Amino acid sequence: MEKMGCEEERLDMIIRSLREMSADLDHLLLLGSDVKDLSRNLDKFL
Repeated sequence: MEKMGCEEERLDMIIRSLREMSADLDHLLLLGSDVKDLSRNLDKFL
């Protein structure tokens, strides 16, 4: 029984880490689109 508890804890940690990485990727994608918009705007001015 104790072994199952450890495995569940590990799975919970993995799932939590994956969710955090997913959120980080979402932020990076948003940042990337912001940078793309910024470069387009700079091209207009230059």
